[in-house]
Amino acid sequence: DILQNIKTLILHDGEFDSLPVGELNPVTADAATSRKSSNRQILEEKNCLEDIHTKEVWENRLTAGCQELGYIPKGSDFLEALARTEIYLDRKSLSNLAIWEPRTFKCLNMVAATKAKQEGLNKFELGPPPQGIYTRGKL
Repeated sequence: DILQNIKTLILHDGEFDSLPVGELNPVTADAATSRKSSNRQILEEKNCLEDIHTKEVWENRLTAGCQELGYIPKGSDFLEALARTEIYLDRKSLSNLAIWEPRTFKCLNMVAATKAKQEGLNKFELGPPPQGIYTRGKL
């Protein structure tokens, strides 16, 4: 019977390799293991590049949203001003807000611009603070 002549060999990565019973060769198993390790390295490099690209996309979306509103010109300055107001959101969340919740993003941008104006962040030129935003410094 064919099924009796096949033996399943479990390799290190949990993948299955079907070989006939009499043809188990350790050299072949070593070659398969080294091939898998090189494939793993390629996948790790690809994932690393995808992570870098994704972070650049988030940063570009954040900067574009800030430039559209005009309060703070750069996304990194916006993040710093938000951190000073103790609003801790990451780039992914803020870029999603900039796309899907523009009014929420505008409010966050106004709060950050007001805080930046109060603390005198001299990295960029700020206009007058937005109306209707009160922080601890104004109270």
